[in-house]
Amino acid sequence: MSQFLRVLLLTLAVKLVLADQVVINQAIDQLLESAKIILRSRGQDKIHVPKMDKTFEKKVMKVVTIKGEFQTSEGLFQDTTSLHRTGDVTMNAQGNRLTLAASMGLSKLAIDFGHYEFSLLAIHSSGSLHAECNDNALSAEITIVHDGPKCSVELNHARIDRLGNFVVKMTGPDQLNELGSVLFTWILNQFNENIRSLVNSHIESAIRESLNKVDLCKMIPH
Repeated sequence: MSQFLRVLLLTLAVKLVLADQVVINQAIDQLLESAKIILRSRGQDKIHVPKMDKTFEKKVMKVVTIKGEFQTSEGLFQDTTSLHRTGDVTMNAQGNRLTLAASMGLSKLAIDFGHYEFSLLAIHSSGSLHAECNDNALSAEITIVHDGPKCSVELNHARIDRLGNFVVKMTGPDQLNELGSVLFTWILNQFNENIRSLVNSHIESAIRESLNKVDLCKMIPH
């Protein structure tokens, strides 16, 4: 085989792979758009968050114990409809099974509490609270199985993998809020898994329903 023919075949192979990548990315984008429509129609672009109450205590000089409380109510997580793909969809083919892995993110992720109460000794602060997440990552994994003329699609998971770098803003006295913001970030980490599970269930349900509307078997070559 001549060098020219080798280069030509390699070029054609690369173009086919890139074309497949574009098709697969577009198929997943369409799936996510469908899921966002479902989330919005269900009123799940904003999700009610349970109270995040925490009592804490700290010993000073091993003698005096300082106790405090942080309580929240009217919690709201948003915005699941800002879900989007953040990288190329990866493919893993094994026999008649094709597994797709998509990396995703939420361009808007914030948690609001209409009311909070913070007390430490004689110090007391209350008001509303807004926590914005500047670092988040989600993932989804889908398996397509071809069995002769039959084709099935299964969502293996859709979940939040990372929540971090929260910027907290609280109404109330500035000096107390600086302390309260640090404390709330710590409390948020304690409840991190609860929030993830709640949001995951809504996003996963919407994507699973979207699989009935977006025909990945026809859209994705295998």
